[in-house]
Amino acid sequence: MKSRVLFPIHLAIVLLFAAPAWSDSSPAPDTEDIYTIVERSQVQVNRPAFLTLAPPRAPGRPPTVLISSFGLVGSDHIYRLRDPREALSLGIASFDEITNDVTWPNEVQPLGIDEFGHEGYLISSGFLVPWKATGAVSFLDTSGYVHPLTRNKFQYFYHRAVFVDLTGTGRRDILTARAKVSPAGNDSELVWLKRPKRPLNGPWEEVVLAKGPDMHFRVFKDERSGLLFIATAEFISKKVGLYWIEKDGSVGGRLIDDEIGAGFDVDVQDLNNDGRPELLVTNHESEAAKSGVFAYEMPDDLKTGEWKRHTLVIGIETRQSGIGQASPGAAKVFYPETPRSVNKSLGFWCQETVRRGSICSSLNLKMPAIGVTRKLRSWMRSPPSASL
Repeated sequence: MKSRVLFPIHLAIVLLFAAPAWSDSSPAPDTEDIYTIVERSQVQVNRPAFLTLAPPRAPGRPPTVLISSFGLVGSDHIYRLRDPREALSLGIASFDEITNDVTWPNEVQPLGIDEFGHEGYLISSGFLVPWKATGAVSFLDTSGYVHPLTRNKFQYFYHRAVFVDLTGTGRRDILTARAKVSPAGNDSELVWLKRPKRPLNGPWEEVVLAKGPDMHFRVFKDERSGLLFIATAEFISKKVGLYWIEKDGSVGGRLIDDEIGAGFDVDVQDLNNDGRPELLVTNHESEAAKSGVFAYEMPDDLKTGEWKRHTLVIGIETRQSGIGQASPGAAKVFYPETPRSVNKSLGFWCQETVRRGSICSSLNLKMPAIGVTRKLRSWMRSPPSASL
C-alpha cells in the first residue's frame, strides 16, 4: 500500500458559507446566491474519476473518502484519503493507494465486517475501452486481494453494486447493472447476485431481473405498497426508468422519462421538504444546452401515475474537451447549515465530468442560481412547520 502527501491538489474540497437570506414571504432574488463556495483544500490525483464520501465507521474515526482513477492506457488506481479533517484544517491532503489491480474502477463502496467477515471495498469496474471493457463486481479485502463476485462476461462493464435484501428473508444479496456496447449490438441488464454460503467463493449465482438498466440506480421501498423499487438512469437507452419486485417475486417496469438524453445518476431525496421523496436525476451530455439536473415528483401510484419533471439546472458546461467528455456527473444532496433547521435549505453539488472529478455547481434549492423560474422556487421552498 503506497502513501503520498501532496500539496496543493486538484480535486477540490469545499465548504459553503451562508450569506443573508430572505424570508419566505419576501420575493426571491433572481440572480443572487445565498451560499458562496469557499475552497479549503485540494487532492492532487492523476485522472480522478469517481469519488465516494462515506460516514465514519465508528465514533472517533474520520469519514472515508475514496477516489478512483483510470485512463485509456496504463494501470488504474483507487486511492483513500487518509484523514479529510487534516485536509480541511491544514490544507494538506495525504492519501494511500489501496489497489492498482482493478481495471477501470468505477464506484467504490467501503464495507464493514457484516458482509464478508472483515472490512474491505465493493468495486464495480470496466467501461467502453475495448481492452478495458470486461469488468466485474469485486470485493477488495484489506490485504489488497481482489475477489471477483461475477463471472467473466466478455466486454460487460459495471458502474454500481449495492447490498440489499431482495427476498424479505434478511439475506443481503447484491444488486447491480451491467452493459455491453459493440458494433454487433448493445445489451444492458439489471442483475441479482445471490449470496452463497461462502461469499468469498465466487462467482455468485446471477439472475437477470430486467433488460435496460446499464449504469446507475437507486433502491428504495414504497411505504404505501411495501414493495421495493429500483429507479434507474439509463445511459445507453437514454431514459429514466422504474422497476419493482412484486410480492410473488415477479419484476415489473415502466418508463418515467425519455426526453433528457443519456441518463447518468439518480438519487432518492426529499428535495422540497414536504415529507415525500423525489428523484434527483442527472444526465450526461456534451452540449451545455442539454446538460442538466432534474427532479421528479413521485405520484401516489408509482406504477401508473405521472412523474412530474422539474428542471433544476440546465446549461452545465463540459470544461474538458475530447471524445466521451460530457456533463454533469453525479449530483449529491447536502444540508449547507447544521444543525438542520426547520426551514432548511437543500443544496447539491455535481461533478462536471466523470474524468475531471471536480465540483461544478452548488445550488441552494430555496434560491436556485441558474435557469430556475419563480414557480419552481416556490415548489422548492420549505413549507411552514413546527418540527422536523
